[in-house]
Amino acid sequence: MKIAISSPGDSGLFRSSRIPFQGTRETSVVQDADGRRIDLIHVSSLFRDEGLFVQLPRFLEKHFPGQEPVHLICHGASDGSEPFSVAMALLDRLPRDAAQKYMPIQARDLSDTVLEAPQQGRFSLSEREKYRYHEVGMKSPLTRFFIPTAADAGTRCLVTPELKQAVHFQVGDFVKDVQGTFPPRTVVFFRNAWYLLKDKSETIPRVTQALFQNLQPGSMVIIGTYRGDPEAGQALIRAGFVQSAREGPFSQVFIKPSDASKTRRRFWLF
Repeated sequence: MKIAISSPGDSGLFRSSRIPFQGTRETSVVQDADGRRIDLIHVSSLFRDEGLFVQLPRFLEKHFPGQEPVHLICHGASDGSEPFSVAMALLDRLPRDAAQKYMPIQARDLSDTVLEAPQQGRFSLSEREKYRYHEVGMKSPLTRFFIPTAADAGTRCLVTPELKQAVHFQVGDFVKDVQGTFPPRTVVFFRNAWYLLKDKSETIPRVTQALFQNLQPGSMVIIGTYRGDPEAGQALIRAGFVQSAREGPFSQVFIKPSDASKTRRRFWLF
């Protein structure tokens, strides 16, 4: 499906135009931790779940008060859309000093090919994404985070040094990485990619149990709303996590309680 959208201008550098939008879609072939071939289709965009990303800074500040570091790990990072969205929301909504305790975000993906562009500070910014950036209420000008590389302000952009320094990209396997111990105050993002796991009926319980065992109390897992994620949410609850909210964007957030008695509660209820 193609849609035509007119986006707000931004300091004259990102000019509005009506063009067909087809989304960001790339493919790559990788091997998982067991050496099995996986054909990946990378479909992503900035602020894909705008309700979560825009409200996330306030939510994290409430849950992680003080200046101690908070470790954000974003799996399935693809072209960088999701970790960039999180970083921009934090930098836009929080004072600079407060935002720095979350930086750099650790962004990981199975494919080194798809990570090449964001690692080098390159990003393709569609007209729809320019429009959404303003639509979700971002206060900073778009030029704070992206620099157009063509005189006609096309889709090819460079990421500004501020945003590039806020996210560190590396190859990583979610199933393998969850087997290690995490530092205190960690947030693991694994959104909209649970359906890619092999042998889900066995792998999802194994992964969620490993997350519960290896994350420190108070840490959290954030999933998405795409296919397969409801199954992952129930598995996280069975492993001992507490769902943050009954409905809304934070129903995707699952917290490891600080004491065993809280596991009897279904919802965290801030």
